[in-house]
Amino acid sequence: MRRGRKKSIPSQFVLTILTILCILILFASYSFDFKGGIITTAANYIFVPMQKGLDYIGSTVAITSEDAKSRAELQEENEALQAEIEELNNQISAMQLQQSELEQLQELYKLDQTYADIPKLLHM
Repeated sequence: MRRGRKKSIPSQFVLTILTILCILILFASYSFDFKGGIITTAANYIFVPMQKGLDYIGSTVAITSEDAKSRAELQEENEALQAEIEELNNQISAMQLQQSELEQLQELYKLDQTYADIPKLLHM
């Protein structure tokens, strides 16, 4: 059994027919002052939510790309701040050491003032 060849219409021909049909419908709607009515309402119910969804997706993608930039900047700033924190901690440690030495010297000075009348021997 032989199968018959299926007849197909070339896609260029279909495109041309649909284009001409759309142009004729546009011309007729402008000529007869067609407002759309139910077609406009149906299109609003279909396309407005779709547009809002696409806008949300687009803004999310834009925010994500901005976050990636700001994330890199924040990491650099974080590293700089960590280095500054380490430097300040070192300064605090040095100050605490100096404070403890000062307190020891003040105690020795008070002790020296207490025994001021006793002669002292200095060994250097």
